[in-house]
Amino acid sequence: MNEQLQQALAALLNKTVAGVEAGASFLQTELPDVIQQLLTWKLASSILTAIICAISIALIFVTFKAINRGVKSEQGLWHDYDSPFNGLSFCGFLFYILGSVGCIPLAFELFSNAGVALQIWLAPKIYLIEYAASLAK
Repeated sequence: MNEQLQQALAALLNKTVAGVEAGASFLQTELPDVIQQLLTWKLASSILTAIICAISIALIFVTFKAINRGVKSEQGLWHDYDSPFNGLSFCGFLFYILGSVGCIPLAFELFSNAGVALQIWLAPKIYLIEYAASLAK
């Protein structure tokens, strides 16, 4: 009985070792492709996020310009004669405040993602080392 158990255990260990070796060889062949796909995905993601942030900031400034034009021409949604905000309606004043405060994190995100994209483009190995270190934390 003891001999049969040892043989079954040895067969199980051999199958496990063979499976681990097959998995390791599969990883060795597929790892370069996986790394290339990871770099492509991270680059595309950071560029797309930077573009969206830049468009958002541009839209905020275009709206600021439209608000100023509406106040100067004394017409439209943004103008109010009785306003304590220097002729600016409450909606315009609220948009100025929220837009100004909103531009700060958008600008930070824009420069952060532009930096990541630049790092992937110029130094992909360093990016991979930093990415692996962030995963290990």
